[in-house]
Amino acid sequence: MPRMVKEGKGQVPLGAHREGLRVARLLAKKIEGAGLSVRRVEEMVGWGQKTLQQILNGEQPIRVSHVAAVLETLGLDLREFYRELASPKGAEAARESQAIAKVEPSRKTTKDRRTEEAPLEGSRDYRMVGALLEKCRSLRYSDPEGMVLAASLAVTLTERMGASQEEPEKLVDHQAQAWAELGNAYRVSNDLPSAETALAHALDLSDGGTGDPWLLAHIMDLTASLFSDQRRFAEAYRLLDWVYIIYWHAGDKHLAARALISKGISVGLAFKSEEAVNLLTQGLPLLDAAQDPKLLLAAIHALLWFLTDWGKVESAAGLLSRSRDLYATFDEPLLKLRARWLQGRIDAGLGDETSAEQAFLQVRKGFQEAGLPVTAAAATLDLAAVWLRQGRTAEIGRLVDEMVAIFRAQKIQREPVAALLMLRKALQKDKVTAALLRAVAAEVQRAERLPKPKTG
Repeated sequence: MPRMVKEGKGQVPLGAHREGLRVARLLAKKIEGAGLSVRRVEEMVGWGQKTLQQILNGEQPIRVSHVAAVLETLGLDLREFYRELASPKGAEAARESQAIAKVEPSRKTTKDRRTEEAPLEGSRDYRMVGALLEKCRSLRYSDPEGMVLAASLAVTLTERMGASQEEPEKLVDHQAQAWAELGNAYRVSNDLPSAETALAHALDLSDGGTGDPWLLAHIMDLTASLFSDQRRFAEAYRLLDWVYIIYWHAGDKHLAARALISKGISVGLAFKSEEAVNLLTQGLPLLDAAQDPKLLLAAIHALLWFLTDWGKVESAAGLLSRSRDLYATFDEPLLKLRARWLQGRIDAGLGDETSAEQAFLQVRKGFQEAGLPVTAAAATLDLAAVWLRQGRTAEIGRLVDEMVAIFRAQKIQREPVAALLMLRKALQKDKVTAALLRAVAAEVQRAERLPKPKTG
């Protein structure tokens, strides 16, 4: 568990606090360079007295919106700011600024870690860590619990490894990467609080490593995925813009493309289908399919999904037909269910309600058997849309009652339950519409990546 420090009225992991202060230091440097006082910038932005000073001093959390507002006031570009922050020169500028109080140092320095235990056989252990992390990533679509186990083993191994005197920072980089993958594994397993804690600790660790911008970008990329799942879309977009800049200027088009695709998926989850399609079509040609065929499939699947949402059903049908061989490459049950679900949505858009109904019934059952009640509910609402067009409202009512019972038993968040109850009330009054079904489906989809409350 990472160290926690006070920030505003709450507590945050030390790594997240340090990164916020690093951003604030460079922001203070920009204000100083513009020849303006903090008080004057507060007035120009429209904040209350001392608000900006408290943010710069680390007394209040710094948000992306704070940085964007100040830079806009100064006439500076947000992307250029983050590019500078990611560069060695920008990091040095942030450290040199005296506008912010220093953060309490970590209890353990790199030297402490180096002398705490005798070195092991480093190269062999590094290979083992790499193999565990590769195993973790390979289980992404088939075994979320296995992901957590593999990443946890990698974390344990890196924490018991020693580092030679010549490369202590390299070990810290490996520790940061292992914690980042553990955070992502928790995210995939729908344990978002643990994911946030682990990713913040990864960021904390990376501050004491080699300063590798690729590692920082990777942690930011995974954190952006977490923010998307938490519906913190604006923060996810900002992070992914930064990730894209780092990779593009490093000359890695494949990883830059991955950032574009991640942003496209995040935008699509915010129900901005046209913008999502545009981002995905920008990223796809830059991908190295041989390097990461699963990323290619994820990007194509997302493109098909958002094309269907946008109403471009015929385009989606044609692309799906051309992508059959790629889908067949991966023999994974959940992936097959999602592909079948996509086919059902396309069939429904093309007016083939019989095929759509069969697909939705199949995937609904599959997701229920896989222990994914919220995903099953989202597919069920697609089925309800087909039945509504056929006038089968009584059957929709029975589906809604079943979903409400399951959600309550599983202690799913109140919002999707309330939306389903609203739908049931409309059904009772014979006032249900396609628009209402879409609104309820959107609320259920928002809950799909939210964590379940802890019990016991």
